[in-house]
Amino acid sequence: MLPLTESHVHAHPVTLQAFFFDAYGVLYHRPDDVPCITRLLTAHGLPLVTSAEVRARCRSVRAWAFTGQASPEEYLQATLTAYGLTSPALREEGRRLLLESVADIILYEDVATTLPQLKLRDLKLGVITDTAHSTRDKLRWLTGAGLDIEWDAFVSSREVGV
Repeated sequence: MLPLTESHVHAHPVTLQAFFFDAYGVLYHRPDDVPCITRLLTAHGLPLVTSAEVRARCRSVRAWAFTGQASPEEYLQATLTAYGLTSPALREEGRRLLLESVADIILYEDVATTLPQLKLRDLKLGVITDTAHSTRDKLRWLTGAGLDIEWDAFVSSREVGV
């Protein structure tokens, strides 16, 4: 590959028109959701299960949920099973804790101020996200965390099946 020189840059100027972002890990992160389940398991004398073990146990249903072939509820139920929560009462408590933790997002520093500034410069902004959650849920989380902008595009793997 030939090196890019200053003359190449001036001969072929590029005008940015849009930015696309991933959501989780780019726009926001979550406090670790494992402590809520760890506390639940510990309180009931159940063995602790690592996040890696849960991911391994849920690999197939996760892939299906991320492409719309399994519902978010099926994925959640598989996760509860992977944590070893078998009694109806513990499953319901675990379900509530996990649903609260998944919606508990924290925007990365400057996201809430930078993206509106980009919109003011007439740049198009979009999200392309690999997720088991609906666009409506993700937009609600972003708004709740302080990022309330009008997106030009928002694509969820779950909703497009890829």
